[in-house]
Amino acid sequence: AQDSANDTFFVTDSIAIGERWEVLGSYQSGRYRQSGAQVVEPADERYDLKSFGVRYAMSPRLALYLSRGEALELGGTAPLAAANAERVLPSYISRQWEAGARVLVSPRLSLELAAFEARKSYEYEDATGEFRQDGTQLHRGAELKAIGVGYGVQIYASLLLLDAKIRDAFDPAVNGKQAVNVPERSGRLILESPIPGAPRWSANVSLNASGSRPVNATNTATIPGYAIWGAGMRYERPDWLKGTTLRVDVDNLFDRGHWIEAPFGTLFLGEPRGIFARVVMRL
Repeated sequence: AQDSANDTFFVTDSIAIGERWEVLGSYQSGRYRQSGAQVVEPADERYDLKSFGVRYAMSPRLALYLSRGEALELGGTAPLAAANAERVLPSYISRQWEAGARVLVSPRLSLELAAFEARKSYEYEDATGEFRQDGTQLHRGAELKAIGVGYGVQIYASLLLLDAKIRDAFDPAVNGKQAVNVPERSGRLILESPIPGAPRWSANVSLNASGSRPVNATNTATIPGYAIWGAGMRYERPDWLKGTTLRVDVDNLFDRGHWIEAPFGTLFLGEPRGIFARVVMRL
């Protein structure tokens, strides 16, 4: 068992400088307490987290930004198969830099491009079977998003390229390896369009894709990537109550078997094809 508490104070503000510049900042101060028989290192410590960002509008169509953030991360819990099963590791502070651009290509299409670097403590099961914190999990990546409408079709697309490597680990067999359960490539696509000749009806199709990912810290085993399609229909009735939406969605349209996660050597199988009906009413 474990007991934890987090008392925090948070303040944030943004300042516009002229018509082009905007500066954002935040400060969070808190006290984190953790104890219990399963906790590796009982904690009672204060922390200070600082974040800032700056945005520059080069033109009405193009804006650039730069940001830096910190976050309190709770330590992971050792899996049941580990030698120290269910032990809770200490908390730590992660840090991230991000730079990017937002481009209004047309009144109906915008693009977002970001590059980032994030550092966090690496948690894994070592050769002796002990779940531990060792080294730094360094994420460097780039993400591209497209959001808009073309020929009546609403579009959302994203592509993430990620290099997640381990640095400064005590175990040389882990250094330079890809982080467990982190794919190097992933993406998402959603298309939605009204159905011609059928007022209030629309149809959608979606794709979720991921590359392969390692199962263990030494990268000697991996699970394959996947590409899972979905489809659905939506019916809108703004005159029912204050608006009612009926939806029918099919997840994993082609019923493809796939692994979706492999944290700490535990494999999770993706859901098979599923049909879901939903009603959303605004009262």
